[in-house]
Amino acid sequence: MSKGQIHGIIMRPCATTEEDYDKIYQTTEFYAQSGFMAQYQKHLAALDITAECAKIYLAKNWELVKDWSGLEVKITDNTNKTTEYFIYKPAAGWNTNSEVIRRMVEDMDKLNIKRHNPVKTVTGVVLDPSDGDFSLTINGHDHLWIDDESVIIIAEYVENLLNQTNEEGSLPVS
Repeated sequence: MSKGQIHGIIMRPCATTEEDYDKIYQTTEFYAQSGFMAQYQKHLAALDITAECAKIYLAKNWELVKDWSGLEVKITDNTNKTTEYFIYKPAAGWNTNSEVIRRMVEDMDKLNIKRHNPVKTVTGVVLDPSDGDFSLTINGHDHLWIDDESVIIIAEYVENLLNQTNEEGSLPVS
């Protein structure tokens, strides 16, 4: 799974009959036979609440992180523009005699070099408890009222680093 992205169902189940299709979904935690609107709204509310909890977690813990260099995230803020923080790593391990694949990898590398925009600093983290707006500054660039998916990705980064700290006794260096 790509860093800096959130995914739902990656490979949607399939079947040859409607009956088999139904049986597949009956095995899931979220199967519903009725009350679809209520179920859907309940899960949307759960997503919102999870994001708000992640904001609280970040407000309490972001300063414990000393190394942000491993964070990859696409942030959409109040400007409605998306800023991508991406770490370029040269393609490796493509041992092939195929000229087509070699060119494809070179083209991919050229695009990824242009995308390279690593996180160096995170400062100014603010949670506005009156309305839940969450803002921060990355590399001196203010991101006001960032989107929930960005919050979740950043919170996961912080949580993973802090969990490593608890297991190893000190913050890891990327």
